[in-house]
Amino acid sequence: MKRRAKFLCPVLVFLVWGLFSVVAHGIRAEAKEPYKIGLTGARTGPAAISYLSGNEAIRIYFDKINDEGGINGRKIELMIEDDGGSGAKAATNIRKFASRGAHLLLLDSISATYMPAIAKAKRANIPIIVCAGAVSPPQAAPPNPDPLVFASTDKAADTEGLKPIEIIPEVASGPITLGMIVTDIPVARYIAKKCRKLAEAKGWKVIETPFPVGTADFTPMATNWIKEGVNWGVEHGPGGGRLMYPALMKRGWKGDFLLVTEAFNYLTKMKADNLYAACTVAPLELNLPEHREIREAARKYKASMLNTESLWGWDSAKVVERILTLVQWPPTTKRLLEVMNNLEVDNRPLSKITKWTPHDHAGFFVFRGYR
Repeated sequence: MKRRAKFLCPVLVFLVWGLFSVVAHGIRAEAKEPYKIGLTGARTGPAAISYLSGNEAIRIYFDKINDEGGINGRKIELMIEDDGGSGAKAATNIRKFASRGAHLLLLDSISATYMPAIAKAKRANIPIIVCAGAVSPPQAAPPNPDPLVFASTDKAADTEGLKPIEIIPEVASGPITLGMIVTDIPVARYIAKKCRKLAEAKGWKVIETPFPVGTADFTPMATNWIKEGVNWGVEHGPGGGRLMYPALMKRGWKGDFLLVTEAFNYLTKMKADNLYAACTVAPLELNLPEHREIREAARKYKASMLNTESLWGWDSAKVVERILTLVQWPPTTKRLLEVMNNLEVDNRPLSKITKWTPHDHAGFFVFRGYR
């Protein structure tokens, strides 16, 4: 009897250990299955100056989250592809993400990429968030947004044109001749059209100057503004402000310029009395205690660029984190949409409150003017 007991005890121990091993292995295997996110962005090319910092902020945010254990015990697999501002490349990237099992898609690029990317996302039935430095597209606007299209950005096509109309009268004196430097892309043209209508309704003279992406010489356009008596300038779309303003100043322009799309850090770099900026995030240049986290992450995870626009991407990444936290597992399109259609994320003081409903996939925007 004793021999039998001696024989059975090791077998029992072996079976118990084997069962524990199988269970533990199953837990580890499940934990390795990540949330898959695809990000297409303008990381190279002329538009990269406006989008790379937001792209990088999203990357370092999820690097940090993964080092802290992930979301709901799962890591984030962030798939990043450069589209260079090309609609065809953006569409190819979205198709690639879908083939690799992406649960959620992010788009941070110029508006020429929106229609092709959104079309591919809809074909794959995957929610897409236009985010960071991009402009909230009409497809996300109330009252009837596209079911799969959302926006987590600092600007919206339907409200961006209001910034000059609201800010300029606060500091201007006398009649206004408004010069608009407009990147020749769909959303920038749309915003400029709305801004022009509002400006002319106020009795302002408007000189609208479109330019193709990649234009290097702004001399002729600056010369024409001075000839037309432009005393306030504003840019719509990426690239215009950084290039038009110095071209004007080289010719002795005496007017004022408002940046509504471009870098806040450009404002502080130039230190010019006639340069203003509208900003929806708390600029890094303010050096708030809340900026410490992103600065440390940028150093640790080697962000290729860090500036105020980085906060746009940081904000969008926080929104995504909240979505996945609430969705849990599995993050099916049905479950994602249930969460995203009833979402509120408070990212103050660095950014804003993002609030989405079934009838509004963009939310509201608050901006401040700086000089």
